[in-house]
Amino acid sequence: ALGGDLWFGGQDGTLTYYSKFNGRLSVRKLRLPDNSLNSSAVWSLFQDSRHRFWVGTANALYFFDERDNNLRLVKKNLSVVRCITETSDRSIWAGTDNGLFRFDTTAAGKMMIRKGYEHQLPHLSDYSVRSVLAASDKNIYVGYAGGLAIVNPKENKVISLFTTKDGLSNNFVGCIANDDKGHIWIGNASSISRFSRHQHIFYNYYISGNNRSVMFMDRTLFFGN
Repeated sequence: ALGGDLWFGGQDGTLTYYSKFNGRLSVRKLRLPDNSLNSSAVWSLFQDSRHRFWVGTANALYFFDERDNNLRLVKKNLSVVRCITETSDRSIWAGTDNGLFRFDTTAAGKMMIRKGYEHQLPHLSDYSVRSVLAASDKNIYVGYAGGLAIVNPKENKVISLFTTKDGLSNNFVGCIANDDKGHIWIGNASSISRFSRHQHIFYNYYISGNNRSVMFMDRTLFFGN
C-alpha cells in the first residue's frame, strides 16, 4: 500500500487501484519503456524503504511511476517474479521461477544484480522460488518448490536447506511469515508448519493445505489457499 491506498496486480497486465480517500477502484494500464502497453501478468508488488514501487511480471522486473503509469525496466528475461522483499541493508530480493535474485543500488545510482544462490544447493530439486521473507533474525527465508533455504545477506550465501528429510511436511513452500515471538511460519502444499530457529525442527499442523499466502496481524496468522 502507498499512503494507505491498495494496489492489485492483474492477469491482463494492469494494476487495479483502490483509493482510501474516495473508496473507489480504478484500473491502470501500464506503459512499457517502448511505449507499448504491458500485457504480461503482474505477479508481485512491493514498495521499498526508498519509496520505489517494484512490479514483478511474468517475464521482467520494473519500477512503476504512479504519476504517469510508466514502467522502467530493472531486469528483463526473468521467468515469473512471484515475490519481492527488502532487508535492513536496503537490498531487494526477488524470487522467480529461475531462482533468487538480489538487487543493490550503488552510490552512483547503478543497479548491481546478484544471482546463482541455487548453485550452493546441489540437493535442491526445484529452483522455482514461491516465497521470500526478510525475517527478524536478519536472514532471508526462501521458499522453493523443492524446500526451505536460509540465506545470510551479510555473507551473501546460503547457510541452510531443509526438506522433508529434515522434518518439513512438504517441500513446496508457498508462503512464509514471522510472528511477534520470532517464530517462522510456513504454508506449504499439505500443512502449516512452525520452524524453531533455535532447535532447527519443524512443528507440522495438518489443518490446511495448498497454502499460497500468509499475513501476521494483531497476533493472528491469516493463511490463504
